[in-house]
Amino acid sequence: RAPPNWSYNNHVVPEGCVRCVPVCEDSLFDVHVHGDAVYVTSANNTFSEYDLESFILRRRFVGHQSEIMTICVGAGIILSGDADGVLKFWDSGTAQCLQTEYTYGSIQSTVFAKRKFFSGGLGGVVSVWSPNPHVINMRQQTMLTSGMPTWHCPPLLDALRTFISIPSISAVEERRSDCWRCAYFLKQMLDSSAFETRLAEGKEGKSPIVLARLGRNPEKPTVAFYGHYDVFPVRETQWTTPPFELCGRDGYLYGRGVTDDKGPILAMFYAVKDWMATVMESSSAEDADASDTSKPAAVKDLPLNIVFIMEGEEECDSEGFRECVENNMEFLSPVDVILLSNTVWLGENTPCLHYGLRGVLDVKIEIFGPRKNLHSGVDGGVVREPMLDLVTLLSLLSEKGGRVAIEGFYSKVSAVSDEELELYRQVQFDLDLYKRNLGVSSLLVETPEQVLMRRWREPTLSIHSITTSASSSSSSIIPAMASARVGIRLVPAQQPEEIFSLLCEQMEKNFASLGSSNQLEIQQLHAGDWWLGDRESEYFRSALDSIREVWGVEPLQTREGGTIPLTRYLEKSLKAPALHLPLGQRSDSAHLDDERIRLENLLRGREVIARFLCKISRPIVSAPTHQYEG
Repeated sequence: RAPPNWSYNNHVVPEGCVRCVPVCEDSLFDVHVHGDAVYVTSANNTFSEYDLESFILRRRFVGHQSEIMTICVGAGIILSGDADGVLKFWDSGTAQCLQTEYTYGSIQSTVFAKRKFFSGGLGGVVSVWSPNPHVINMRQQTMLTSGMPTWHCPPLLDALRTFISIPSISAVEERRSDCWRCAYFLKQMLDSSAFETRLAEGKEGKSPIVLARLGRNPEKPTVAFYGHYDVFPVRETQWTTPPFELCGRDGYLYGRGVTDDKGPILAMFYAVKDWMATVMESSSAEDADASDTSKPAAVKDLPLNIVFIMEGEEECDSEGFRECVENNMEFLSPVDVILLSNTVWLGENTPCLHYGLRGVLDVKIEIFGPRKNLHSGVDGGVVREPMLDLVTLLSLLSEKGGRVAIEGFYSKVSAVSDEELELYRQVQFDLDLYKRNLGVSSLLVETPEQVLMRRWREPTLSIHSITTSASSSSSSIIPAMASARVGIRLVPAQQPEEIFSLLCEQMEKNFASLGSSNQLEIQQLHAGDWWLGDRESEYFRSALDSIREVWGVEPLQTREGGTIPLTRYLEKSLKAPALHLPLGQRSDSAHLDDERIRLENLLRGREVIARFLCKISRPIVSAPTHQYEG
């Protein structure tokens, strides 16, 4: 409780007030609490939804033309009334306006009771509203059918069933409330296991980051787990079974997010629970200091500190994530190792441990010519065409054999060592099968080792798309503008700004040689860091040993050609090495229809992580005795 007559913003606050939260600079007209949300109306013709616990802004509702005086919630619907007598009914899930009604005089009060809405205002009349029955029924049906299937299963699968049922699509604004539901699901799960948790704000109006910590002993190593609870959009009609219902077929679990990244998140969490149980079983056989009651035994006796960092905007370039980490560094630090599981195996049968990812540079190249599109039958042959310039320039960026034709491009690329070359030779890579899957008869390189190195450790340049100022169906138009998107995959020691500068110099040199009267413009759209792990570290070796013990085979040590920029960012910000432990198979169809993960992979992955925690504990803890049996 705050002290008597404390002040806030130069105002004396009564003794009974325990908290003041600034939410806007305008006057507030109404506050309504419903579930885990606080709704606030203000003088700027909008109302906002805040998280009840953290007061992070979830959503802002726009649609009224005057001050919103009152608000209430019921039956999955939000009712707002303004000073002009306008009432709006909103879907509390999708934030869509479902219905608008007009009355006489300013609306001063609203309430929901007996499945009806009541409003009153300056006109001296109480109005009773029953929104469109179709809207109410549709909303109720959605609430009823979006729950879990009726079959029962062990705790991990039971939790995954609930997790998958929440359509946390961060790229769809109407699913923002579902992203918050997902965040609360994770927070409650961690709360129940003695974690200290918080919902942290990234970018305003976006999904929160779930942060959790178990233990703060600076003398013990700290393991940080990263994951993301948002999922890629779906094409529901293309799925064999509903994407947000966990379904099992032929040893696989199907549902959006099972492999990217909800399944791995739960494998991490339940691995931590397995490790905690093992530690407590071991310590129960020894003498314990029963006099220390400052912390629960399950926390004070743990040989590791555990941190979880789970974001909800990974599928949207992790907006606000970096700012959130920086703002919560005191809560997160220190960290000794970071574990991620956001990739898949190289193939179907052999587990992997990744030690490298390429970076990315996304560039837009534009050629501007005439002030408008021209007709090829009228002006063809008398002007320098932007499309011809563009195609010529793009063709000069690649040499025979696929090498990038930019001066200085390879100057910082390290030579492959004999030891690394041996890692590529250990990979059982079927070149003929690879070509058949791609639908090509030949490749730019000849051996499996060369193919893997070209895909993983060498920088490449690709042309992703070409667009023009003319419509795609125009067969006789000379476009006034032609544009291309070019992607460059970067490897260790290559810096995005340096490579972009080399590209610009090369393009400008080549363009000058054309003697064109057109204009060249080059723009950097996006850049992401590469990552290279330390294969000689204690943590990498412990992870390899854990995989070997659980799967009974020698794991592959591989790099990935894709980019996960947050890996290097987390290493830099938390000052700790990262490990990429993929759980799923190459055929898991992440981001595609019928996304899946093999049940065996999920359960063995959980055991691998639990064993890893046991190996790096100080003192070392015996691994869990139970093993997955098919």
